[in-house]
Amino acid sequence: LDAFHSRDVERLERAMELVVDLDCNILRCWGGNVYENNRFYELCDENGICVWQDFSMACYIYPQDEDFQKVIADEARKVIKRLRQHPSLVLWSGDNECDSAYEYTGVGNPNLNVLTRGILKAAVRDEDHLRPYLPSSPFTDHKAFEDGVCGVDSGERFVTENHLWGPRDSFKSDYYRNAACHLVS
Repeated sequence: LDAFHSRDVERLERAMELVVDLDCNILRCWGGNVYENNRFYELCDENGICVWQDFSMACYIYPQDEDFQKVIADEARKVIKRLRQHPSLVLWSGDNECDSAYEYTGVGNPNLNVLTRGILKAAVRDEDHLRPYLPSSPFTDHKAFEDGVCGVDSGERFVTENHLWGPRDSFKSDYYRNAACHLVS
């Protein structure tokens, strides 16, 4: 809400008024962001606004070593315990576009990412087992990877959930109207 995140809380009330006025029913706290303060989630609870919560990783292939796994596991468990009591929270996502980073760098199969397929999945299972977990957004499963259908640049190839980084002309343009995904997150 502000270039200086410490000032966000001053703008939350007004921002939520705008969200409600727009009849928005879900907000995504994306992986390139910070974990919002408690007031944000309280306002979402009070106004019936669902929250899609990414863990804070985005657009990168993160280290897979044991030390980094411990850091991510510790962070995830703390975040889950802090937020899991909020009824507005409807989904945990491992990251933003990290599966896609595997595609555009040519590194390999994102399903081998131990952070999103193992560490974070286990943290959600152990600490908030009632909510669904999506390893990445967009998510590339084994079949999509084998078929060469993955990532933000998948064009007309079908992926269940995708980000559409196309022309900024109109949400009614053919690019958006004819997208082959079920959900544009």
